[in-house]
Amino acid sequence: MYLRHWHRLAIVLSVAWAVGGGTYEWSALTTRAHSRALAEYENCIEIDALTHQLALNQCAERASHVLAVQLTGVWRNVAVVVVTPLAIVWIAAYIFLTVRRVAKRISRAAK
Repeated sequence: MYLRHWHRLAIVLSVAWAVGGGTYEWSALTTRAHSRALAEYENCIEIDALTHQLALNQCAERASHVLAVQLTGVWRNVAVVVVTPLAIVWIAAYIFLTVRRVAKRISRAAK
């Protein structure tokens, strides 16, 4: 199958978006999750320093639980961020090109 230059460009840009956008989103979500877990751990340590009721391993368990909750569904979110814009752009391009072809046929038939 012959691909025109703009087809090749669109495919390369789509792959670049999938890799780059997916990597960026995954990194952002995991960084946010680790920050929240660290904040929970530090908060627990501060409470322990004031009350002396919690052990450090309990604080680590709380932080691990927060991290696990935050990381639930990360790959689903990454997939949505990657696939949704690609689908919208490809559908819009298909509609635009179809309308353009029909308009050319109509203008040729009118001549």
